[in-house]
Amino acid sequence: MKRTIRLFTCLCLVLALVLSACEGEPKPWSEGPSDDYGFNYSQRVGNETTTAPSVTHYETTTQAQNLQQQETTTQQITPIVVAQEGPRFYYSQLPEEEQQVYQALVEGSAAYVADIPVPGCSQEQANRIVFAMTSDYPAYYWTGGAYVMHSMGGQVSSIEFTVPADAKDRVERSKARAEEIVAEAKAAVGEDPYELVKYYFETIVTSTNYIKSEHDQWMNNVLLEGNAVCAGYAKTFLYLCQLSGIECGYVTGHSKGESHAWNVVKLDDVWYWVDVTWGDPVSNNEKPGNNFINYNYLTFSDDFCFLNHTLALSDEDAAAGIYDPSKDFTYPTCADDGKEYYKAAGAYFASYSVDAVKEYLAKNVQEGKLTEIPLRFATATDYAQFNADFLSNGPVNNLRDALTMGDPSFETSGYQYSTLYFEDIYFLTISFEKT
Repeated sequence: MKRTIRLFTCLCLVLALVLSACEGEPKPWSEGPSDDYGFNYSQRVGNETTTAPSVTHYETTTQAQNLQQQETTTQQITPIVVAQEGPRFYYSQLPEEEQQVYQALVEGSAAYVADIPVPGCSQEQANRIVFAMTSDYPAYYWTGGAYVMHSMGGQVSSIEFTVPADAKDRVERSKARAEEIVAEAKAAVGEDPYELVKYYFETIVTSTNYIKSEHDQWMNNVLLEGNAVCAGYAKTFLYLCQLSGIECGYVTGHSKGESHAWNVVKLDDVWYWVDVTWGDPVSNNEKPGNNFINYNYLTFSDDFCFLNHTLALSDEDAAAGIYDPSKDFTYPTCADDGKEYYKAAGAYFASYSVDAVKEYLAKNVQEGKLTEIPLRFATATDYAQFNADFLSNGPVNNLRDALTMGDPSFETSGYQYSTLYFEDIYFLTISFEKT
């Protein structure tokens, strides 16, 4: 049996200043021969590779020397108390004078105003504030695109966005759909924050196709059309958490040299990373029938995160002078691994033991779990040793023994197994299917 898995370091929006696309190459698989016990076993061919497609940067702000001076009277702005569904991650990190600009942008966006007057600020401040506001308010999706600063007397006096004609309709329909999901979640799992976060993670993964399109950065593409790239996944997760009063942030950085977006979420006063996009590997580019959810990317710690995520910009974006939020904003330490899904499920092996793995596989057979049995190892060495001990060419006695330990009547000759590998995190799944 041949299965191909495509992992993504996805196309994502880095603030409102960069549009980058990235996509992993398929992982190759081959069908192995049968051994003496009737097994067919898949063997990985080669190593995981990724390609770096061309990255296009769109200049979205007019530089100071090109700004047309606007001879207008600056509207008096008073601080606005903005109604919020939940805490806003970046707002609290801004100084008070920048919070006033942020509040003006929120108020103007809520009224679908294109050119929003703001208290005077520098262009550097304006870039930081726009990033904070659009990252905190995913519903105002157009603010994540191009914008123009108008200045007067050397200070930015207004910030102009392009508001789509159907913006109000999309905002209202997206909010209604998001509120439905929140209500469904609470009916299904109650008010426990972790269970709600897990429900939102699963809902986005199972209902969204990773598809590049004109508006693939938008949250409402997920909620209304069911497709997006990483920015859309992460902003949708943020919005659902906000509607539930769960503190959450939208995070941009890079992975494997490509731009990426994910989240940070606070549960019981403890912070965790969440990457909904990477929870959704796509098989053969076809969503139907592919229900695998990679729970490694639900509520994980720094140790796991920084195996393949980096908060700073990629070297290419940094060289292009793209704004880097990691230099202006701080992100919480996520030291706790108590809610890492596969650790809690007993699928994580901090140290390697053939007997321990046999017992774990036998337990899954006893419970009737024969598809996508997860195993995660602490080190590359342990991961390689498991493959050598259980999945190498020739008779796979350890695997056969594990299955018959779980159920002595298990007819190994009637099954073949396949594996999905995620090498950079020392993780794989094994599935058994009747031949």
